[in-house]
Amino acid sequence: MSKMKIITLSIIAIIVIGVILLYFAVPNEDEAVIYKTVKLRSKDGQSSLYIKKKIWGMTSDGQQIIISDSDDKKFEADSFNHYIFNGLMPFFYKLENDTLTVYTRQVSSIPQNLRTKFSIVQFELENPDMMRLIENDNYKKQGLKEIE
Repeated sequence: MSKMKIITLSIIAIIVIGVILLYFAVPNEDEAVIYKTVKLRSKDGQSSLYIKKKIWGMTSDGQQIIISDSDDKKFEADSFNHYIFNGLMPFFYKLENDTLTVYTRQVSSIPQNLRTKFSIVQFELENPDMMRLIENDNYKKQGLKEIE
């Protein structure tokens, strides 16, 4: 076999092996997305509200949190049905007597079609105030939680 054929076959083999490795190394869309859900129950136990978090991207640098009345694990945010919080910002919450209080860097618009017996109160915190909550887990000392 000539030297040129060997070089050509070697290059083709490297390309084929590279494509196969790339196919198995890059996750498909469902594998690259992580969903987390927190179920909140009303005081009388008759209603539920869900705080959902979606994380995606090769470095998990995409994040979206929604408040929804649906228990579907996977979701596409819809501003008519969900409170939507985009980005890697901190998100803390507290539930007391069917009132969900949310602390975040940027509040969401109020969805027109979300029907729930819960009252939802949003507080937009400036960065220094948010950092004080994060520092030494001060948010826990104030009875707040975050989605893990």
